[in-house]
Amino acid sequence: MFRPFGLNPLWLGDPQYIMTAVIIVAIWSGIGYASIILLAGLQNIPKNYYEAAQIDGAGPIRSFISITVPLLSPSIFFLTITSMIGAFKAFDLIFMFSGGGISSGPISMSVRTMVYGIYHKGFVLMNMGYGVAEAVILFAIILLVTLGQFYMQKKLVFYD
Repeated sequence: MFRPFGLNPLWLGDPQYIMTAVIIVAIWSGIGYASIILLAGLQNIPKNYYEAAQIDGAGPIRSFISITVPLLSPSIFFLTITSMIGAFKAFDLIFMFSGGGISSGPISMSVRTMVYGIYHKGFVLMNMGYGVAEAVILFAIILLVTLGQFYMQKKLVFYD
């Protein structure tokens, strides 16, 4: 089915394409959650803002840029924080795609993330000290990224 389009049919077994497959599955599995959060944010925007913009002569694109995006920024900020933390702690998809984490072959090493490395060092190679050191570094990275996002929140997030 994929060959007429020039795609490799063994993309789950090829180290070159396995990370792309993991990314596609991760995005696809997160779309529903993000859609529900954004829909709740959209339903929270009062209609009188759009009516006032229409009376002032703003078109749909200008209304989207000037009303929807600023009033949706708390929801976008929440999704950005949770998505970044979720991306840093990605383990389950990597574990499934790499065959259960038993092997350290090319497939397993081509989809290695930091959390998967913590698991591999600590529980497969039984080097707990190294695994804990990686976990502390991961915590520091997530903390710094989250603090940076909270700093940017003051400039980019608008509350009604």
